[in-house]
Amino acid sequence: MAEPPKKKESKITLIRRGYDNLVKTVVRPPRIAYTTEDLGPTLKALRGAVYERTDFEVVHNKLKLKCSRWAREGEPRPKKVVLYLHSNSSCRLAVVRSPVLATCACARAALVSFDFAGCGISEGDTVTLGLRERDQVEAVLAEVRRWAPGARVCIWGRSMGAAAALLHGEKYPDEARGLVLDSPFLSFRALKNDLIQRAAPKAPKCGVACVMCCLACSARRRTKGCNPTKAQERPDP
Repeated sequence: MAEPPKKKESKITLIRRGYDNLVKTVVRPPRIAYTTEDLGPTLKALRGAVYERTDFEVVHNKLKLKCSRWAREGEPRPKKVVLYLHSNSSCRLAVVRSPVLATCACARAALVSFDFAGCGISEGDTVTLGLRERDQVEAVLAEVRRWAPGARVCIWGRSMGAAAALLHGEKYPDEARGLVLDSPFLSFRALKNDLIQRAAPKAPKCGVACVMCCLACSARRRTKGCNPTKAQERPDP
């Protein structure tokens, strides 16, 4: 028996769905589900040394952030530490699925990474493109300083992680010795303009402004008071 034809969705339904997907892109991107076993063995040979992984938690604003550190076996207090900050639709798995861990091993540095709130297996439901993430970075750095007092810390961030690193450096200017910024953005407005220029170069400015205003209200409501569209690493000239 032939299936009855599917009811065609109205334009209003399609617009609502598209707008909801737009809001989710900003505050609720796709979340990667995984287990600690996916991070690989706790002992890993790298560059002639054995690195040991230790998993731990940091609580920030009542949310548990899932963290991991990789350090050379037999070196309980490393002198160099890299804190890696993932992008908005990623998690700490990125360090073992990319050359990040091997690069840190080349520098004989320990590596720390964590899932931002709302990402991976950390608690939380939303992200804020760096605004709240910068204070999560500081909370994890406090744990790093307890574990490796006096260590030289470099922050390596990608996309949202790079934005969080810049915003953290603005608020806590003396916490890191250096920054490695992979695909950062100057501000959400600049990011939005770039995306629109690529996807819809002929979109009317008044229509874009209206959508951005609605997006800011929706993002503020879903994040309970934070507006990620205001994410900006430095003021415009």
